[in-house]
Amino acid sequence: MISDNLEKIKIDISEDSDKIVCRVEIAPRDRFCSHKIAIDTKTLASYLKNQGYKLISNGTPHKKINNYQQGISNKWTWEFKKEKRPAPKRRTTRKKPQIEK
Repeated sequence: MISDNLEKIKIDISEDSDKIVCRVEIAPRDRFCSHKIAIDTKTLASYLKNQGYKLISNGTPHKKINNYQQGISNKWTWEFKKEKRPAPKRRTTRKKPQIEK
C-alpha cells in the first residue's frame, strides 16, 4: 500500500537509541493526486519491517490518516520502540584450584 503510492507520501524516519520516530504526510487529494490514500499504524509498522527496521511495539495508540475525508489530518507522527538486542552472555571459566607448594 505505502510502496505503491510512495511519490504521494512523505515519510521522515529518524532513529534514537531506543525508538524510531516516523513523520508521515500524505499529499491532499486534488487533480494531481486523485488516489485515495489511507495509512494506519499497522500498515506503517509493516512498511518499516519490510525496510529492515526491528520493532517491538508502538508507543502511540492506533491512528489512521488519509487524504480524502474532511476533518481528518493528513499528517501524523508515530513513535515505535526498537527491538533491543539481547546482552551477550559472558562465558564463565572455572578457576583451577591453587595447589600450595
